[in-house]
Amino acid sequence: MSILNCPQCGQLDKVQKVSALFSQGTQHTSYETPSAAVQIKDTTFYGTQERNAISRTALSQKLMPPSKPDIQKPKKNLWVTKSEGYIGASISFVIGIGLAIGGIYVSVIVNDINSLWKWCGTIGFLLIIVVPITTIKQFIDVAKGKESKEHYEVEMNWYNERISEYEHAQSRWDSAYYCGRCDGVFSLGSTKLTPINEFYKFLSKYD
Repeated sequence: MSILNCPQCGQLDKVQKVSALFSQGTQHTSYETPSAAVQIKDTTFYGTQERNAISRTALSQKLMPPSKPDIQKPKKNLWVTKSEGYIGASISFVIGIGLAIGGIYVSVIVNDINSLWKWCGTIGFLLIIVVPITTIKQFIDVAKGKESKEHYEVEMNWYNERISEYEHAQSRWDSAYYCGRCDGVFSLGSTKLTPINEFYKFLSKYD
């Protein structure tokens, strides 16, 4: 017996691929509807607006593919833990102090205001001011659990699970077959037929 034979009735003549049946039972049509009238001076203009419609047979509606989850991948911040925040802030702070001291020395003691160190000093002061403020905000977010590494990992795991479930269901849909005689679906090599009213349970199976 062929692997395409229905596992319930053992016949092949009423077996079709689910994706093919779905395409055959889906029809896309376009039509025009009157648009709002526009009056210019004493003349009225009438137009049309093109619209699209999709119609499906009852069987095609039952065999619709799984919908891709409408979710966004979580974003990971540059600093997601307190230790990483402390390290980054400390390094930036030390660099800022070094640049600021160098800028002050060249501008005041050496009195070379045209030196590149003058700009280094300005950058250093900015680092000293901006980095701690940014770091403090990051620590507040971490304390609230908004940007912590654990929170990110939980969201990422949830996201990966939803995507994995969708990809598995889509793969099952792509390889599924329908028997019109028994009104059920099955996968190649399967020994059991799933009733059509349990189609979405069939897509989530791992057999």
